[in-house]
Amino acid sequence: MFGFFQKRSDKKVEELERSIKNSFGNMRADMGHVSQWITHFKTRHEDHSKKFDELDQRIIALEQMLAVKQSIFAAKDKRVRVQEEDEEERNASDEELPEIEEQLGPLPYAQARVCQMLAACHREEGPDNWISLSRLAVDVYPGKEYKDVRSAILQLVNVLEVEGYLVKKKVRKSVYVYMKKEFRSQYKGKDDIPIPEKKGKQRNN
Repeated sequence: MFGFFQKRSDKKVEELERSIKNSFGNMRADMGHVSQWITHFKTRHEDHSKKFDELDQRIIALEQMLAVKQSIFAAKDKRVRVQEEDEEERNASDEELPEIEEQLGPLPYAQARVCQMLAACHREEGPDNWISLSRLAVDVYPGKEYKDVRSAILQLVNVLEVEGYLVKKKVRKSVYVYMKKEFRSQYKGKDDIPIPEKKGKQRNN
């Protein structure tokens, strides 16, 4: 009778051992599958990360190429504008000034007016400041747009520069003028230059 119970106990132990062994086997299999999935996702992640890095490098390279092209186009456009302005200035220098018979001291009226306005600009903006040609044109030709009188004011400035009344310089696209200090005292106000009568018009007695 004891042998019968002994056999039943041994059988249960064997079944328990098989069950435990199967459980561990299943766990190892599951862990193997999980490990494969982890390796798979890790590989995919590394692959995606590599592709993102490559795309990032290509975008940076494209941005650099675009910046270089924009710089080239900007430089070309600037050279074209400078050439056009230089050509306009040369043409203005070659044009003859209209003759003005009336003189205000040593200068014709138009040149004296430029000196008058330039001296006033120096008093307003500072004796050592350079005055832009566009600012001077506004005072010499009030009510007119700069683009319409640029050639005329540039002609007068060129003549006064040759005669030694002022100096001129170009900074990028803009022209600046500076009246020599020894001549400024001759032109103290904006409104003290008499306006000459037009040629052929008689004065009333």
